[in-house]
Amino acid sequence: MQKLYVIGLLVLFVSGCSSTKSVQTEIQHAASVGEVRCFNLLQLSDQDQILARELLWEALDEVGLYTILDTLKSVSDVRSFRVAAVDDFIHADSLSKVNEQFDFDQMQRVVNALQCGNTRFIITPFAAIHEEQRYFQIRVVNTSVLDEVLQTYAAFWQNWGFVPGSDAETIVTVVEYESRFNRFRGYGYLYGYPAHAVDFFVEAARIQQDTGDFVTRDFVQIPAFVRETGMFVYAVPKGHELNAIDLQLREAAVQTLERYKVYRTSNTFTHPEELIRYWLSENGN
Repeated sequence: MQKLYVIGLLVLFVSGCSSTKSVQTEIQHAASVGEVRCFNLLQLSDQDQILARELLWEALDEVGLYTILDTLKSVSDVRSFRVAAVDDFIHADSLSKVNEQFDFDQMQRVVNALQCGNTRFIITPFAAIHEEQRYFQIRVVNTSVLDEVLQTYAAFWQNWGFVPGSDAETIVTVVEYESRFNRFRGYGYLYGYPAHAVDFFVEAARIQQDTGDFVTRDFVQIPAFVRETGMFVYAVPKGHELNAIDLQLREAAVQTLERYKVYRTSNTFTHPEELIRYWLSENGN
């Protein structure tokens, strides 16, 4: 009922009806109340604020929506970038000039500022170096959902001593640098894929490694704001019929996405942190 009420308000706003003033007042109140504790970007320089808001919009418009404003994914990718890198540190001196054009300090400042309650952004490096370049991934993490993942799959995570409360950045980095099958399983759990899909993907990879045969598959697609496919997607056996878990996940995601579409397209929110604070205030946070 509350969600329908919120959507109704925003639809009236878009239509230019009399609720415009009340909606704007509520937004301003939510923004002022949540400013200190939720994505307080005023501590950043103007240039850093621009980057911070770019990252927030990217996260919300893609699968980060299901981490920041829902509990479907404990971790979501936001943006990747690459810089010059080498396997042998003896050659690292030559990289300093190459990487001068990339401001690591700015990126870390901005990521450190992107925090709201249990939600925070992190940067982690990929293990592999390709053509003397290493990719880095900016991710958003919901630590309360991550704790649930660590509890649900405790038998897996105890291999590294990870328990609820363990540091998210450490967990993601360990997974990235783990053996192939542990890496696949770890990322699968972190990204919110159902256990049956994670099991299939790992086993299919094992079969391909042992036999050289690719295991055919279908894909379950869960839409995001930017596009319907290719965002929140996981592999399942060929001919797989959506089960109750698949359907429940998709239904929950679509419900959140439809609400976000109303907020996003209403031209009500100048900055992404305003939208987030208003959303959380409507949910009683």
